Amino acid sequence: MSPLTKLLVLGAESANDALLVAELRALGYEVAAGVQGALPSDADLYRDLVENSYDLICTHDTEGKLLSVNAAAEKALGYPRDTLVGRYLQDLLVPETRHLFGTYLAEILEKGSAHGVMRMCNAKGEVCDWEYHNSERRLPDGARIIRGLAHDVTEQLRAARELRASEQRFRALFEQAAVGVAYIDTPTGKLLEVNHKCAQILGYAHGDLAGLSFEQLLHPMDLPLYEQRMGQLLQGEVPDFAEELRLLHREGTSVWVALSVSPLLRGGARSSRHMAIVLDISQRKLAERQRETLEAQLRQADANTEIARQDVRTVDVGRDEIKGLFRSAMRYW
Repeated sequence: MSPLTKLLVLGAESANDALLVAELRALGYEVAAGVQGALPSDADLYRDLVENSYDLICTHDTEGKLLSVNAAAEKALGYPRDTLVGRYLQDLLVPETRHLFGTYLAEILEKGSAHGVMRMCNAKGEVCDWEYHNSERRLPDGARIIRGLAHDVTEQLRAARELRASEQRFRALFEQAAVGVAYIDTPTGKLLEVNHKCAQILGYAHGDLAGLSFEQLLHPMDLPLYEQRMGQLLQGEVPDFAEELRLLHREGTSVWVALSVSPLLRGGARSSRHMAIVLDISQRKLAERQRETLEAQLRQADANTEIARQDVRTVDVGRDEIKGLFRSAMRYW
């Protein structure tokens, strides 16, 4: 509806005035009758209203032939008005939706009104989405015409389609990610949603993690570190954080993970949710422990070798002393 939605019609006493009020109300305007005053004629007022409306207004007969269009509709379609009047509305629809026009006509002639979205094609070949609220009017001679009132919602619907596509891409990324992803309610720590990889890392079925808190999944020895870091995040001391710590597998074993936590934003501000990225580093930790064990064994082997070398040197010194004593004793024989 255009900004002009409330009208005061003065002197609405005659039949023509009453008809004008009825027509304005049928178009969706709120009309109040007032006292007699100097006004333009009914026809001039009605014409001025229609021509200066931001709404797309037209009339067509029961077969779809356009009887009138206003300036807004003329501009939106890009055709001169004299080429639009007499043309069939269904011919202005995109080809793939023209077969639905018969259903639209049947509904409006049966129920007296119809509401929906028409996909129009303008003079440049561009597709325009018009949300319409159309109604039937019976003329004094019994003829039936359709009053059309529409709004161009092309941009709104395009934005909605792009949002849905973006959400679908994000959902695919979320579910197919090679790392675990969890959305967590910040005040309670409850898991709101986790992907399949996160459940796999922890040994749970995908639906079994719902309702658990993230703190329940932390190794008791690593819980204080997590709480400290979350406190820093909530106080705004850090924008996010990353730590290596242990989570509890469903079977009770520990799983080493690289954990990254960041708040979720809404409208540029922090929301009441945060996101945790979980990367399983168990194999890396196992390799590190094996390396440390081998290094310790190597150090012990080096120490043992040095001790053996010292023992050999001691034995050599003792042998030389015995030989010297033996030579001295031989001189007395």
